[in-house]
Amino acid sequence: MGMLVSIIVPSYNVGAYLGECISSILAQTYEQWEVLIVNDGSTDNTAEIAAALARTDPRIRLINQENGGVSVARNTGLRAAKGQCVAFLDGDDLWEPEFLAETVGVKMRTNADAVYSGYSRFYSNGYKRKYRYHYPGGSLIIPPADKPVRFHIGAMLFDKALLDKHAITFTPGGLVGQDWEMIAKVLTVATVQPVPRDLMIYRQRKGSTLNSRWNWKRHIHALHGYKRAIDFMAQKLAGASNLEEVLRYHNAKLGRQSCRLLWRMIKTGSHQDVLDLMADAEFAKRLECVPFKTLRLPEALKYKIVLSKNRLCWNILKLLGH
Repeated sequence: MGMLVSIIVPSYNVGAYLGECISSILAQTYEQWEVLIVNDGSTDNTAEIAAALARTDPRIRLINQENGGVSVARNTGLRAAKGQCVAFLDGDDLWEPEFLAETVGVKMRTNADAVYSGYSRFYSNGYKRKYRYHYPGGSLIIPPADKPVRFHIGAMLFDKALLDKHAITFTPGGLVGQDWEMIAKVLTVATVQPVPRDLMIYRQRKGSTLNSRWNWKRHIHALHGYKRAIDFMAQKLAGASNLEEVLRYHNAKLGRQSCRLLWRMIKTGSHQDVLDLMADAEFAKRLECVPFKTLRLPEALKYKIVLSKNRLCWNILKLLGH
């Protein structure tokens, strides 16, 4: 008898895709699983399709709730999960048939707290984009300098006891970046092992969060989530010998991401909003954490232009579209 995996499928208006998603779970070569489809107040036929799917297999359960967002839906699934492990698969995404067998196998062999695989992006025109991956293992709170790692919430298996012990859930209300916040918290306290294969398919579709019109007020949520993750690191690693190194690394990364957000805001003409953010003491402190001497020339120039607060220069950049 293997480990029971609770698969949490948050679903909002994905009636056109949910059947294919669940079919990819039914096709898993590893069969010790339960599926919790959390219908997050859908206004299409998601609930009806989910109910029909639940009638086909006793391992599939449907939970209906009022719309609260993907984080609330995933937390609902976490509370209802019975498995020793949990995995998350959005209602429009897919797994290759070996995903569970490979990730559970690695966990059982290594006793890892989390296991991750590679993933590819699938577009509506049928094109599948694959990435070149590095697959390090161990403690990845600071990834190897020469081996950046790509994580996707749908391409990971988590130890449920670890999540419970450290009260790791998803932050409600986050419009962007809630996945990375959760993963970063896990990396703070977990040993991680890879499956060096693309085993998850991330569907790119119109109307998804990733493909929605860019709005800085939405994307700043990713920075808020990263800051919460850094606060979590400071709490969990208090007294650890690597705390200073961890905080320096992630504060620098948050500073660079903050600068990139301001750069894009400048290009789209939100100049007063940029100045307002830079006037905020906490936000300005993030920018001070950027290790300027380590930046490549293009990024260093952007950083200098942002910090210049030169609106004439900013207006030229907007006109040029750079």
